[in-house]
Amino acid sequence: MMTMLSQKDKIIQMIRIASPCVMEQLLNVLVSIVSISVIGHLGSNEMVAVSMTNQLILWLQFVFAGLATSGTVLIARMYGDKDIKGLQNNFRQNFFLSGMIGIMMLLAVLSFKDAIILTFFGHATQEIIEMSSYFFSMTIMTIPAIAFTSVINASARGVGDNKTPLYSALVANAFNLIFSVVLIIGVPVFHIPRLGITGAGIAIILARYLCLAFTYVYVIKKKSIILPEKFTLSFEKSSVWRLLRLAVPTALEQLVFQGGFVIQQTVLIGFGTAFQGGYQIGAQINGLLFAPAMGLNLAVTVLISQKLGMRDYDGTDEIVSVARKLTYTVFTAMGLLVVLFSPQIAHIFTSNAEILHSGAIFGRMFGILVIPLAYFHTMAGVLKGGGDARYLAAVSITSLWVMRILVVIVVSWLTNNGYYGVFAGVSSDFLFRSVMFHLRVRKGEWKYIRV
Repeated sequence: MMTMLSQKDKIIQMIRIASPCVMEQLLNVLVSIVSISVIGHLGSNEMVAVSMTNQLILWLQFVFAGLATSGTVLIARMYGDKDIKGLQNNFRQNFFLSGMIGIMMLLAVLSFKDAIILTFFGHATQEIIEMSSYFFSMTIMTIPAIAFTSVINASARGVGDNKTPLYSALVANAFNLIFSVVLIIGVPVFHIPRLGITGAGIAIILARYLCLAFTYVYVIKKKSIILPEKFTLSFEKSSVWRLLRLAVPTALEQLVFQGGFVIQQTVLIGFGTAFQGGYQIGAQINGLLFAPAMGLNLAVTVLISQKLGMRDYDGTDEIVSVARKLTYTVFTAMGLLVVLFSPQIAHIFTSNAEILHSGAIFGRMFGILVIPLAYFHTMAGVLKGGGDARYLAAVSITSLWVMRILVVIVVSWLTNNGYYGVFAGVSSDFLFRSVMFHLRVRKGEWKYIRV
């Protein structure tokens, strides 16, 4: 006779499953925070250049975000249905497809990197433009490594293996921390010169490729179930089409979605370096809130996919209920902490008084808005698990470009105050997505989508 779990036991179970995902996402965020915090103490121009370039690199990862999400959902479905050969074939197809696209993207971006920088950052000072172009030319070399690592981690997550992505993120962060401190600041005792922004670029390249090597060797050593018996280089039309059917809407969503953040930067840079620097600090603080929200999102996606693979529709409703309760309790506490300690957190990134003041304002703004941020991510995890990618893409794109970007531009222009514009735009975006995703989940049609 099966033992029915209490509500408390279900919450504990979800925390146990989500914890590795949360740690993984926090470590991924720390990779960016380490570079920016070390660079920020070199100068405000350096911090703004690195922050904006990192956002641009994040935008270029849109294809792999789509393929990774597609791989997680499909492999979780197959794992729930005990189709081991199917999930292994899915991993093989996704691995080679992502690698091929990653190399093609690298070549394309290398050809047009100067035009890309001028298009998005042309309103910045000449010094920031030059620094951004230089740093961008280094960090884009990591695109293939990001592609391969994303697919391995996403596939492992689909079979319930949260340790592989966690260890992968831990290794990436450890390498980045060591290389950043050593190369950016320098170690005179060992005759290692202070390389500044060059050191930051080298650190990221080394960290991401060493992370890829570790992750690949790790799944081989542990004989992961995702690995096929033979790694033949061939594409199967039906498998690739099934991957792309889920991946393309998510990839397009990320292309337009992350592109919106890049466009937002071009608007905000007009308010000056101190304002932009403060916003970048606020964005890093938001990243600390986003990480656990995204970790819960990933856990919910996997759990929902596995339940649907088993045709356990009542089980999906229980997951939604537990995830909601967890969201309200955990993120209320996190939001309060961020509101209280934003000024102290801002000191991690810079010692510039103007940027510190601006960063504390933006940090508190994101702390106030953490509940809608976390809620829409949780509900998005439910819809992703159900394969409702088109709806997610449509709402996210509309919300970012209409509810956020347009509102930021209009309110900033009407009030001549960038702080009012950003608060109005970000809050409209978060609240709109929360409401739309909530209504879609409650409707329940996502349970019956074929993927």
